[in-house]
Amino acid sequence: MRFLVTAVALFMTFPAFAQDLDGLRYHRSLFSRYFTDTSGQQIPKSEVRSLLKTQPRALKYYQRGRSLRVWSVATALPAALLIGTGVGLMVVGDGEHDRMPNEHPNRDFGNPVRSELEGPSGIRNFGAILAGSGVLLGAAAVWFDHRASVQFRRAANRYNHRHSTSVRFVPARRSLGVRAVLTF
Repeated sequence: MRFLVTAVALFMTFPAFAQDLDGLRYHRSLFSRYFTDTSGQQIPKSEVRSLLKTQPRALKYYQRGRSLRVWSVATALPAALLIGTGVGLMVVGDGEHDRMPNEHPNRDFGNPVRSELEGPSGIRNFGAILAGSGVLLGAAAVWFDHRASVQFRRAANRYNHRHSTSVRFVPARRSLGVRAVLTF
């Protein structure tokens, strides 16, 4: 009796077309990422999650991919803000273009230690630093997005009972340089 109730509950959680699903594929382009069945019809994320609940390893890769996708968005937004702020500061400069270059009020000329942010190019330098930080953070966001796509593709392959392979480049163990690691 308990088995029958469990089987009916599982049957009710899956949509009708998912019962005869032959395989699961993951498609990624520049602005769209989605799962499809073997015929190419798009499957909503909620149904993909319910399909993957039957296979724990596939669900683990799916959840890891979702986590990496969240990190990708969480780093891409501040990267865009840093780049925008940095470019804005570089364009605006310090706003004091009409002052003579040698005219510095309230400056102690006997002090050999001077701030690098003083002078007409200080704000521009700070803007360049912000923009460069945004570019580095943007590169991290692209890497997180790529790793999330690899995890989603791995989840689809585990659902199809296929082992997925990927090549990663990591630092070498015993010497300088990088080595390629083949993951099954």
